[in-house]
Amino acid sequence: MTGITAYVPSGQLLELTTMSTQQLRGELAKILQVSAKQLIYLAAVWAELERRGEDMSELRSGMGQYLPMIAAGTIDAEAVVRHAGNKTLLKALATLPASQQRALVADGHIRVIEMGAGGEPVERLLPLGSLRSAEVKRLIRGGRVLSADEQRAELPDPVTPSTNWWHIDHDAGHLVVGRTRRIPLADIMQAISSSRGRFSPAERALIREMYQQGETLSEITRKTGRSYLSVRRVLQRDGLSMPERSDMYTSEEDQLIRDLYSTETADAIAARLQRTPGAIRARIRQLGLRKPRKATAEQM
Repeated sequence: MTGITAYVPSGQLLELTTMSTQQLRGELAKILQVSAKQLIYLAAVWAELERRGEDMSELRSGMGQYLPMIAAGTIDAEAVVRHAGNKTLLKALATLPASQQRALVADGHIRVIEMGAGGEPVERLLPLGSLRSAEVKRLIRGGRVLSADEQRAELPDPVTPSTNWWHIDHDAGHLVVGRTRRIPLADIMQAISSSRGRFSPAERALIREMYQQGETLSEITRKTGRSYLSVRRVLQRDGLSMPERSDMYTSEEDQLIRDLYSTETADAIAARLQRTPGAIRARIRQLGLRKPRKATAEQM
């Protein structure tokens, strides 16, 4: 309370520490009532100055922006005192009749119907000042507060879990959703490739489905635009075993094997490519790679 002591006598501060919580709330309510009355008086002053033709534009900031509205009876003065920093809420309240504004502000709470985690409507009583802008716009519109039934009617339909609701038509190159919707795989891959980062759950599911339908890693790589190794890692993380076939090596892998063969062992190369050492040795033989012989003492 260091800053307060410059304005409030120490005796009054000491008296506050002896009050009960209910008494302190009562004191605060008195001040808010006084502030609201002061705003009403200032609004009357504003209206008189405007009647005389005075330019009030320089005062239309902070609390001053609400004085014309209070003077016109558009917004309740106590609503301004309690929610001065919430422009969205005050703008919405100004659309309500004065009696409804006062009742809502006096109660301090509003009934909200939301979709619960289980997909069922849940009723909550929220403090008026805690509402987010989107909630204010949803609950207060058209000059009234939406009733609980109206809110329920606007909730989205719960999603019913289902199985086997999509599959891949490999012959047509489409993802079939439900009974009728068909989406070209090329369009899906183009949308996915626009964001090259982590694999999304949808992309992982699509890659897994393509592999289980018999497509090779090379085909999946070509269709998804992802690297061979990244697709392989996705399948490995999903617990899918992949046969080691020489025709499944990409040109990039072969070049990497050539570059590393002279300096690294087959085990080290296998670790880099996430293959078995036996498969790497077989590929080295197929590529016809030979390590250079060490120079003998006579040759030196």
